[in-house]
Amino acid sequence: MTQGKKIITSTLLLIVLCLGGCMFFMRSCLSHYDERAALPPVLYFEKDGNQVLLAIVKYEKATSYTRRGGSVSKSVSTTYFLQSNDGTSGAKLNEQKIKHHSDIKEYPIETLGSASQLAWIFVGELMAFDPFSLEKKADIGILESKNPQLKGKFPKENQYYKFNRLTGMIAITATDGSKWELNTATLLAADISNKPTAEPFEAELMAAIKRVEDIQKEIAMSVDKQYQQQNNPSNKVRQGYFNQRDILYKKRDSLNQARYALEKLARNAKDRLRVIENLQETRMGQSYSQIKVNSDTLNGKLYGLYSSDEFKKVYDRFEYRSEYEETSRRKLLATGLTTKDDYLLVDKDNPTDLNASQSFLHGGFLLNKTNGMPIRLPNGWLVVHKSQIGKDGMIQVSNVGHDGKLLWTVNTQLPEWIDWISTPQRLYIFGVNNKDLSSSDCNVLMIIDLASGKTSGFDYFTDKPPTTN
Repeated sequence: MTQGKKIITSTLLLIVLCLGGCMFFMRSCLSHYDERAALPPVLYFEKDGNQVLLAIVKYEKATSYTRRGGSVSKSVSTTYFLQSNDGTSGAKLNEQKIKHHSDIKEYPIETLGSASQLAWIFVGELMAFDPFSLEKKADIGILESKNPQLKGKFPKENQYYKFNRLTGMIAITATDGSKWELNTATLLAADISNKPTAEPFEAELMAAIKRVEDIQKEIAMSVDKQYQQQNNPSNKVRQGYFNQRDILYKKRDSLNQARYALEKLARNAKDRLRVIENLQETRMGQSYSQIKVNSDTLNGKLYGLYSSDEFKKVYDRFEYRSEYEETSRRKLLATGLTTKDDYLLVDKDNPTDLNASQSFLHGGFLLNKTNGMPIRLPNGWLVVHKSQIGKDGMIQVSNVGHDGKLLWTVNTQLPEWIDWISTPQRLYIFGVNNKDLSSSDCNVLMIIDLASGKTSGFDYFTDKPPTTN
């Protein structure tokens, strides 16, 4: 090689290295403005002793930025992934690209729920994935092949898909307005255009009430018929008529009580479903007062977290409710319950303070999102309370025994939670503590071992376990 060629080659190599270095430097600068966040809700799955948390993760890769004063404007390229994390340690297990934002025509991106051991999501279309392998099990193409009668009729907007957490089915309004129910196990859709829309429990209760009402009408007609047949009856016949009428009236009264009980059960069930639906709503997170209640029942007793003044104002009839006074320091109290007219009455005159030395600022029993009731552990409850009053107060979680003894406490370092999941072994908490993310995005996954109070977790923003102080 001549000297001239060596100089040219060296120059070209230097230019390539400089360009590569500049590009690497530019990318390292741009990466400072990259953002990752999980889109709640995160789903929990368990199979063969393995626990997995599955989330849609939004990755915004910065492509350019401009700084003016203290503010930065940037352009990003957004890709959506499915990510699985270990349900014990929080460690990242796997990820699978779903779609780039340029391939998505309809929003919002949404996690619908879990059913038949599949994660159902909407990312521009209805889709389902195996949470353990991240293999795609359903999309519009697969669903159309399973349901040729719906080819070309699956809607593009997610508002026409309704995931039923009670049954695990998905109600679909096709583009022609017909109604269908998708079986999430078989992926087969059934026409339900003429099917009643009541929830299963509601349909059964209404059918039972209707049957009671029909029997009552039959009794009334029987009494009336017997009365019409008594034309100038003898005393003996008249007495027989009155005896038979009294028997029928007793049946009627008994049926009335049964009907009232069924109607009350239906009302309570509807109220409970409303509570559960509100707890399941995670798009905008939950306010602190929504995640707890201040009373529970166990073994014929009421257990409550109240200050003395609050307990004096408690209703005589037991009900689940949340107290809102943020400066109240509450203690665990216990008192008796009696039953009257299908209601539980609270003995307000003889409460017992189970641990006089322990109180909880703005405390309450953490709710189980699957049933809308306080989370009950074998040894007690999970009590949430604040570290201090005001916006800087962080939510703490304590395991409090039935005897009032404090077993452990964890400060979540979050003033509000976006979501939480409880299992017999662990409590999973989701939130945001990164100022670069919106309040509806999630970067914090905290896992609390309920037996010991030990914590682990993951930061979706940094894509690694959180740093410890």
